[in-house]
Amino acid sequence: YGAWEKQNAYNFLVQLGYQLIKNGYHISSGFVEGVGPQVINGALNAINEDNLNIEKAITIKPLPLIDGSDKHMSKSSKEMFQNNMIEKAGIIIFLFGNNYYDGELRISQGVLHDFQRAKEQGKYLIPVGSTGYCAKHILLEIERNIENYPYLKPHLNDLKSEKNPQKLVDLIMTIIKDIKSI
Repeated sequence: YGAWEKQNAYNFLVQLGYQLIKNGYHISSGFVEGVGPQVINGALNAINEDNLNIEKAITIKPLPLIDGSDKHMSKSSKEMFQNNMIEKAGIIIFLFGNNYYDGELRISQGVLHDFQRAKEQGKYLIPVGSTGYCAKHILLEIERNIENYPYLKPHLNDLKSEKNPQKLVDLIMTIIKDIKSI
């Protein structure tokens, strides 16, 4: 989680999942370690509290990893799997996004490819740059082309700098409501 304390990151992610469900949104997650399980945990808490149908509230599509790797999958199978998940979503939220490559922690190439797919498919994008890594990289790219993302313009500074978990969740919910009003 980079500069984020682990517990702060967990609180943010769990609260985000919880609030998305409480506000009537459907969550689709690749269940990637470090983000997906925490968001889904919060979503399940809200689903349980409100006695909702799990299948109608969340879709979990974990990439089938073997020993923590997707190297066993053909490139086209992996692309088909990832494209399908993005096709089903309307809004994509980018958080953190790092991975180890040759023992070095860097921005996640998988998240970067998801960004390219989502952009090509014309999805609404919410990169939470204050979480660092790929989310920050994506936010900086969007900022250079902000005319394509007018719904993010009033929120750019907060997306770059806000690290208070509750304020970030509130910010994301505000952006989603802004998108829904377009």
